[in-house]
Amino acid sequence: MGATSVIRGKLLELFDEDSSRGKATVIVEAKRAPAAVPRTAQAGVRTSPRQLLPAGGGALRSGSVETSVPADAMGAVEAALKDLGVGRAHRNELSGSFVVELTRDQLESLSRNPAVQAIRANTLRRKLS
Repeated sequence: MGATSVIRGKLLELFDEDSSRGKATVIVEAKRAPAAVPRTAQAGVRTSPRQLLPAGGGALRSGSVETSVPADAMGAVEAALKDLGVGRAHRNELSGSFVVELTRDQLESLSRNPAVQAIRANTLRRKLS
C-alpha cells in the first residue's frame, strides 16, 4: 500500500468495517518544520507557555497572518487534492490543514504525497457545506 505512516489512528478501519462507506471526512495536514523546544525547557526548569510560542506572535494581532506552515506546502497539498478530483476542501491557514471528504483510494494516494504530514479522521463529522 505504500507509506501509510501519515495516516493517524484507525482511519482505514472506517472503510473496512463498513464496505458500503464511500467517503470519510478527514483532516489533511501539510508538512511543516518540527517544533524546536527552547533550551530553558529542560527538566526542573520552569518555562512559561509564552516562551514555547514561535517568534513573531504579535503578527497575528497586527492583522498579518504568520504561520509555521510554508505556503508552498499548503499549495502542494491543494494541488494534490485537485489532481485527485476532490470537490470541496475547507482550507485552514492557522493549522495548515484541509478538511475534505475522501474515498479509500484517494486517501491512500494522498498518503504517499511528500507534502502531507498527517491525515486524521475528522471527529466532529460536520458537513462541508
